[in-house]
Amino acid sequence: MVYYKYDNGNKYNNRAEAMTKLTTDNRQRLHLQVRDRILNMLVKGGSKRGDAVPTYRELGERLKVSLVTVQRAMDELIKEGVVEGWPGKGTFVARELSADVRKLTQAGLVFYGSRQLFFSSPYLMEIFQGILLQAERAGADVRIFSIKSEGRIAVREIEESGVDGLLMLGVANDGYLAEVARELLPLVVLDYRTSGVPADYVVAENEKAAARLVAHLAGLGHRKIAYLDGYSTDTLLPGDPMIETSDVRERREGYRRAMEKLGLAPCVFGMAGALPPKNIEAAAARIAAGAATAVVTYDTSLARGLFEALASRGVRVPSDCSLAAVAGAGDPQIGPLTCTYNRVRFVEMGERAVKLLGERCRNGKPAEALTSTVDSDFVLGNTSAAPTA
Repeated sequence: MVYYKYDNGNKYNNRAEAMTKLTTDNRQRLHLQVRDRILNMLVKGGSKRGDAVPTYRELGERLKVSLVTVQRAMDELIKEGVVEGWPGKGTFVARELSADVRKLTQAGLVFYGSRQLFFSSPYLMEIFQGILLQAERAGADVRIFSIKSEGRIAVREIEESGVDGLLMLGVANDGYLAEVARELLPLVVLDYRTSGVPADYVVAENEKAAARLVAHLAGLGHRKIAYLDGYSTDTLLPGDPMIETSDVRERREGYRRAMEKLGLAPCVFGMAGALPPKNIEAAAARIAAGAATAVVTYDTSLARGLFEALASRGVRVPSDCSLAAVAGAGDPQIGPLTCTYNRVRFVEMGERAVKLLGERCRNGKPAEALTSTVDSDFVLGNTSAAPTA
């Protein structure tokens, strides 16, 4: 039976305390605890024979112990034949480690926002549904960490909670992802990707989805097809500054390429640094002035906002202007209409991420960024032919 739980201030559970929590009740035994921690790190990270072990200094900083304690712990591992030192080169794994303990029994889920947002957003709940379904099949538990509630969470604290691998959902901060990827904890990133951090990424097929909508609208006779750009924020930084995530770039570029392929002129609505209400109002004003007869929006949420702004200006959807959204979950309503949109298979995204995490627990982390894309299903709603002059 799968269950999930919050990190509610109690950092450790019984299994984590038994495996990872360092105590100083008996200092003569501290180096043996550190030895167990290092071995656990190597096993969880899928280290194989010949792989480099972090330097003694890095281990000391990570485990918050002295270099002397690390030295004594590594001496134990060397005596056991687990690692071997090469003068001037470093320390390396000396033999294959048992795969028996490299099983995903508890997955950590680091989420970019608050728990209130997590449980109120349709697409996030669909991803979570997929995570829970696959975790149950794998016999694993899921532990949630909220960046918005708990701030930047140290990898060491996550490991000490007893998780075997980590899912990071919508965390669009390359520096933080790189910090996590440097550790030995298996990592899978959902709904965001970057080529600079070696990890598994599970994302929506954004460019293909955007091109599908442009083709649909052009097939209805529209030639003035605009795009309403999206945005995201980096919740790790003060003030949640606006940034361009991979989703934002890919959907816009998919639209641009599709328009250029059809010989049509791209028209992107969106002001850099402006919040959605301003972008929506500005786009509605331009549409009312005749700038477009159809608009592809970043997602269904923006489609709803644009519908309301157009209605306030007397622009009728879809007879005056058709709307279509690149992505959405089970949320197709825009006013009294059904939105034409791509329903992303978010449940599949969550399932696939847990599968990949289980594989990484068994086989080790990738040496480079590897992306798995999830497709979407075209949902035909209330779009109509281009209005005649």
